[in-house]
Amino acid sequence: MKNQPITGYILAGGKSSRMGTDKGLLLFEGKPMIQYVIDQMQAVFTKVVIVSIGIGV
Repeated sequence: MKNQPITGYILAGGKSSRMGTDKGLLLFEGKPMIQYVIDQMQAVFTKVVIVSIGIGV
């Protein structure tokens, strides 16, 4: 089978009501969590898409 482009999706968003702060911006291994996840996924997928819905907009 040929290598085919595969897209990875990151589901983001939510109120963070229990955490009280945006989880995606918390530092993990010296960088914001969302950037860490993007970096890891880019090593596997040919395209990475973040899917997010604004709350209270």
